[in-house]
Amino acid sequence: MFDGKEAMDLLLAHGTKTEQASTERALENVRRLVQRNRQHSGIERSSAQPRPVRSVGIIGAGMMGSALAAIHVKRNLPVVITDTDPRVLEGAEDRIVEELSHEMRGGEIPGDEAPAAQPRQLVKRLVHPTTTEAVFSQCDLVIESILETLPAKRKLYARFEPHLNDRAILASNTSTIPIGQLVEGLANPDRFCGLHFFHPVRRRPLLEIVCGGQTGDVAIATAVAHAKAIDKMPIVVDDGPGFLVNRLLIPYLAEALEYINAWRQSTPDNPTGICGPIGPTAQLPLVARLVNELDLNVKDAHFWGMDEWLEDGEPVPTDHPLSFARGDKELCFDRIRPELCMPEAHLHFPTGDLEGYSKTYDEVRCVVMQGGQGEVKHWAFNDPPKRQGQYTDAPPPPKEYCKLKTRVTDLHPMTIIQNARTS
Repeated sequence: MFDGKEAMDLLLAHGTKTEQASTERALENVRRLVQRNRQHSGIERSSAQPRPVRSVGIIGAGMMGSALAAIHVKRNLPVVITDTDPRVLEGAEDRIVEELSHEMRGGEIPGDEAPAAQPRQLVKRLVHPTTTEAVFSQCDLVIESILETLPAKRKLYARFEPHLNDRAILASNTSTIPIGQLVEGLANPDRFCGLHFFHPVRRRPLLEIVCGGQTGDVAIATAVAHAKAIDKMPIVVDDGPGFLVNRLLIPYLAEALEYINAWRQSTPDNPTGICGPIGPTAQLPLVARLVNELDLNVKDAHFWGMDEWLEDGEPVPTDHPLSFARGDKELCFDRIRPELCMPEAHLHFPTGDLEGYSKTYDEVRCVVMQGGQGEVKHWAFNDPPKRQGQYTDAPPPPKEYCKLKTRVTDLHPMTIIQNARTS
């Protein structure tokens, strides 16, 4: 089996140096942005103060609603939850317990609850399933998480808003519907905003807080403060198509659909080429899973591994722990159903025969070539200086590293072949 840990140990043993000046600067910038985000109230030029959130209401007890309940229960906050489907509401406790088990794994429970407390005990104590709208009057924040349809959401708000107290914030977990459309008909649009959580909630820190044209500063300040209290990273965005994240995501989804269509239309005479710009990654099993679930027939496609681990200038054999060919096959291609997967002859990995590797591009002549080399500041072209003096046995700390000059290296012939074919 391809052993990622063994591969990493060997990389370290070979003295591979991965701290790059540009990467360090990028990470430092991210750190500063995160720090600024933690200190920012989310509203500019306003003295509005957030209202305390002592209890939370959740409308919609499905997968997302249960996950939202779990992150609040973990922080010892009482939760009122409802659903129009009695069967969904009945199963909410089990879903919340399952989510909470993941949330609590490896950590302690805040507050006065003992770390050894069982998730089900917490859920029974803090979660109140109900079919009565009036119970939501005790909630400081009510989050709607139902079907992504405008009529259904408006109908629900008309039912619940009259029962909310005069300080409660009503929020929608919508990912696409404009806030300006959702607030039509509301008595208090200033106390409404978008709270777009990302799935899976327990693993995604980002939280979009969407400010509609009538959303008040207090609502935004409360939403931001609450997001931080439940360990989320809030970003406040104006109302608009797709808000921010989906607006950025859609072009990538469209490109992915183009790739899928190219795979489906691939034929022996007009094959699709796929270039793997890096070695094995943890995403490869997901690629295999998606190919299987979508029934994507890639038998006529070709794959080129663009890199291979070199030892003394030569590609390592496939039985080597660092072999990219071995890793790509075991993590991806061997997991694709045989009736869908491209044959062995369509998998092209660099070997010592560089001329033969180069010819594979010419012989196949793909009608579409997907993938390619990474960013132009790739470390292969902006290499760190050779270790010498005090750095012979250990790399310099990041701050010292950023001050060091870099050296331009001669490109390996294999790199030249790959770039000439795929750039």
